[in-house]
Amino acid sequence: MTVGEPGSFGSIGAVKKLLGLVLAIAIVVTATVTLFPAKPSNAATVNGTTISTKALNEDLTAISANDGYTCYVTSAASQASGATLLGADGATPGTFNTTFAAYWLSERISGLAAQQYVAEHHLTITAADTATAAKDLAASISDVTNSTSTSTAPCPANGAEVLAHMPKKFVAEQVAIQAAHEAVLREVNASSPAEAGKAYFAAHPEAFDTICLSAIVGQGQDIVHAQQAMSKGATFADAARQFSRNAEAAKGGGIGCFDPTSVSYAAVQSYVGGLGVGKTTQPFSPQQDVYAMLHVDGRSHATNYQDLAPLAENLARGIAQQAAANAISGGLATATVTVNSFYGSWSTANKQYRVVPPTPTKA
Repeated sequence: MTVGEPGSFGSIGAVKKLLGLVLAIAIVVTATVTLFPAKPSNAATVNGTTISTKALNEDLTAISANDGYTCYVTSAASQASGATLLGADGATPGTFNTTFAAYWLSERISGLAAQQYVAEHHLTITAADTATAAKDLAASISDVTNSTSTSTAPCPANGAEVLAHMPKKFVAEQVAIQAAHEAVLREVNASSPAEAGKAYFAAHPEAFDTICLSAIVGQGQDIVHAQQAMSKGATFADAARQFSRNAEAAKGGGIGCFDPTSVSYAAVQSYVGGLGVGKTTQPFSPQQDVYAMLHVDGRSHATNYQDLAPLAENLARGIAQQAAANAISGGLATATVTVNSFYGSWSTANKQYRVVPPTPTKA
């Protein structure tokens, strides 16, 4: 091995619409692997089924040659792990970043486990599964690449175009894995989308609230001063007028109301959660060197299901996808997995099913 560049990866499976196996890889490594196969010829086996070193290197070569797909993989992994990631290439020509190689081998192992689950449970992959899988794969690339970029260039935003420049064999394999998850999804989600959506709407009213908020935004000391003022009896609005640096400070920090169809609703929900009217969030940092607190001015439950049916069905589908992922990961947890030591070692620690790269060595 030669000394290469450091990398840190989380699983792309955490962001793909259907590839829900959360590998949650977060490793820092400084080695690279060569382009050519190591002995023995198998990169890994899963319950006796092999992933050849040749196949793995073909994948890595294809990804490395496609800036769009490389950007997608590194960006998706970065979103999952919160780390700043490097690409697939190693420090010298004909090498790959060891962490990238271990990450992708983890993906191949999880994909094979999904296909084995389908076979073991005698599930049928239909033409509709395959068609949906192809659309979901392209959509997942678009979703990720529209929201991020690498340090060298923005990610291409069109998933279909990115896939069009990948080898047909590679795309077919990825679609087949995605289709396996579709089959498992049907097994765990017997309800129709409409029925599932209505059930989710009825069981999770808080997910469809219209939430009205005020905010205090500023530097760390602004937030501290605002908290001190409120501890002495000032209202949130008074503290916002005095200490907030956003444009709404003059009107007591009011930033408006957000209903479930709002573009920012998911972010609002993540910050506010189930806080009741009159409650204030803990300080948080939405971006570097900027801090904020949100105050719930009002909450009202949605009453018209029809307008929110697409959202409810999507949320219900997310629950089913996680159930499908859990079913497959359960099989992976008990699988017999071996990994060529050239690429690392297999780990199931903390239910993070992944290949841990080998300890880097200098030339």
